[in-house]
Amino acid sequence: EPREEYERLMEAINTALRLDPNSSDAYAMLGEVKDTFEFKFDEAEAAHRRSVELDPQSAHARRFYAFFLMNHRRYDESVEHARKNVELEPGSAFANRVLGQVLFHARQYDEAIFHLRRLIDLDPNFRAGLGLLWRSYYMKGDLETAYKEFRTFIERGGTPLEVLVDYDTA
Repeated sequence: EPREEYERLMEAINTALRLDPNSSDAYAMLGEVKDTFEFKFDEAEAAHRRSVELDPQSAHARRFYAFFLMNHRRYDESVEHARKNVELEPGSAFANRVLGQVLFHARQYDEAIFHLRRLIDLDPNFRAGLGLLWRSYYMKGDLETAYKEFRTFIERGGTPLEVLVDYDTA
């Protein structure tokens, strides 16, 4: 239940902050809770900002702040934090997925494709990356490649190939 989840999260965050008032991770999670459960966006941003201030080298803090900024359509700032996330974890499939997703929402499709391809090189079956990849090609107007990547997305997701016949005849 969302209410129970919220209460467990707040209890864990408060415990973490009691044990370490300078916990970057606790502030990152506090920002998520303030944004997602309480809709207190100013407080959420303050918590995310504090998380990054406490540990500017935390990929976790950068990732959560990037998503917050993306969800609030502050794309330039979001891209900046997502880029820093990749700098901190260059071999991370998830870091490249975050940057690819942020760039997709910022409508920077060519760069999104670049990072999503890096993600797929690291983890060929990363579903969220595969989904963003075909949609990036679609949004930039490369329908042929979008369809090819869509087929890959479907095939790697375990969908029987005969389902694709419906798409091929459309």
